[in-house]
Amino acid sequence: TNIITQYDDRGFLIESFESPGNIFNIRVQNKNIIFHVKNSGKEELYLRDYKKDLAKIYETPNYILTFDTKSRNEFVVGEVFADSTGYKSYIKHFKDGNKDEQQILNEVILDSKIIGRNVFAVSDKALYKVSGGEKKEVKIPNVEGVLMTDRNILLLHSGILSTYNTDLKEKSKSVVAANADRIEMISKGVYLIGATD
Repeated sequence: TNIITQYDDRGFLIESFESPGNIFNIRVQNKNIIFHVKNSGKEELYLRDYKKDLAKIYETPNYILTFDTKSRNEFVVGEVFADSTGYKSYIKHFKDGNKDEQQILNEVILDSKIIGRNVFAVSDKALYKVSGGEKKEVKIPNVEGVLMTDRNILLLHSGILSTYNTDLKEKSKSVVAANADRIEMISKGVYLIGATD
């Protein structure tokens, strides 16, 4: 069996517990630990809450690319399905037993996030807002980096850093002189990161 060991930010052991399967990714979201697991042709998401209860919240035969989890009852998953005819991505929002699913052809979901009552997703070609079963989009070519906060969506595309609000309006745009390919928030600061020469 695989054992997961958890440490605090000072390096002290908190606890060890059994893994729910073959771990592909682990994230902490909204005080929950989310495990992205790959098991026998399926991909699964498990949530471990502050009470240390572990439960499977999602399963799919597709590839999970991104997820944002508010609770066991509300989360969004971005996934892709590929076969000999091409590929398509899905944005799936689950809330209180209801599912809203949007299909996007020939695009790959890079990130997804629940902001307020809306779901936002970014693909390699567009920014999407999904609300009440309706999908709005802004086409953006060559998206390389994404950072979503509770108020803004920052996109790095074609050597430009653009900031969009939750109404999908571009608030600012800056030309990036560096050869950056991703955006990270570190200690409340936004950093552009890329390969060195």
